[in-house]
Amino acid sequence: MSNEKEHPSKNAPYPHRWWVLGGLGLALMIVNIDVTVINLAIPTIGRNFSAKIYQLQWINNIYLIAMGGLIITTGKFGDRFGHKITLMLGITIFLVGSLIASSAPNLGTIIIGRFIQGSGMAASFGMIFVLAESHFPKSERGLVVGLLVIFTAAAQSIGPILGGFIVTHLGWRWAFLINIPVCLLCLIIIHLFAIRDTQNKEVNVHYQSGFLILIAYLLILFSLNIVPHTGIRSLQFILPIVTSIGILTSVLLWQRTIPQPLINLELLHNKLFLGLLITRACFQMIFGSFLFILPLYLENILGYDAAKVGLIILTMTIFLCFSSILTGIFNNRFNPIPPIVIAQFTCLTGVLSLTLMPDKLSWYYLILGMVFMGITTGIMYSSTNLAAVQCAPKKRRVRPTDCSSLIHTFGMLQE
Repeated sequence: MSNEKEHPSKNAPYPHRWWVLGGLGLALMIVNIDVTVINLAIPTIGRNFSAKIYQLQWINNIYLIAMGGLIITTGKFGDRFGHKITLMLGITIFLVGSLIASSAPNLGTIIIGRFIQGSGMAASFGMIFVLAESHFPKSERGLVVGLLVIFTAAAQSIGPILGGFIVTHLGWRWAFLINIPVCLLCLIIIHLFAIRDTQNKEVNVHYQSGFLILIAYLLILFSLNIVPHTGIRSLQFILPIVTSIGILTSVLLWQRTIPQPLINLELLHNKLFLGLLITRACFQMIFGSFLFILPLYLENILGYDAAKVGLIILTMTIFLCFSSILTGIFNNRFNPIPPIVIAQFTCLTGVLSLTLMPDKLSWYYLILGMVFMGITTGIMYSSTNLAAVQCAPKKRRVRPTDCSSLIHTFGMLQE
């Protein structure tokens, strides 16, 4: 470690570890508030630039492409060059992307800014729990996980209200500018208090594989975005989806020949881990679609302003907050698998409530659906990452970033 500091988990607890936790919590709040606020701002952005829904989808799509396509590579980057420096670099890149999007003269520039934001978040997101683990002794890590969940839940709770106020009273550009002070505060805290881990020259980053994964991710999301307009038999859908499958297949085969592969194929041989990947991906597809469509429905169809929409969505985030905390406590004492099983039933209940809602707005069905979606989200986010790490093979060394990067990549692909 730099500055001649010993690893905090091997000696006396690191005295500034709670400051570090606060900085990491702010990093989590950035990504959670950003997602909520931007979703509330999308209808206003669409009206401002006279954009169609399929064009507005790229505000979120390009963010997911960057984050999902780069998170595996940036995870290895953190293992190679240090997790602290990678987190700070990612937050800085996210800040730059926010500035670009906030000053955008057209929708295309917003999309460019969102790609830069996604790239920055890919670099920082995977580092948060790794740094939390390295700064706290084993006896406190259960508590730390619970506190980080509270940061996430708090961001999800205040996001709708904050986003509604910002879009209604300040304008859509402040949906991006609000990130700036939070990013700066996070950078200051991490710089001052986090221990800088030394570079590990034994870790090599296979950038070629990372670039190909990014291209494949782009092609997959492009084909999924265009299929409603062109049909599943169209060349515009078939060509990119087939090309992406070919690229991913080649990348996976390539990993077998690389001394230090970018993707830990040993994880893919674990049936439980594969099940977690599929479960998380299916949930992200449902939840991502729900978060995108709900603000559009409430604002464009029912005519509510963004502030009222934020208060309505708060119903979901309140239950997300409670379920996250309770699930975190349960997972610390028992096993994260039972909550994941329960989440499948709560998700089904939420989806059925929204699907069976009559053509005319029914607050009973809408609120019931949001309550169960909030419960499901809290359970899934708290349990899937922990379960993925726990079921990783024990015979060989598996870095935490290997597990978290894969499960987030599969999840964001479905969003």
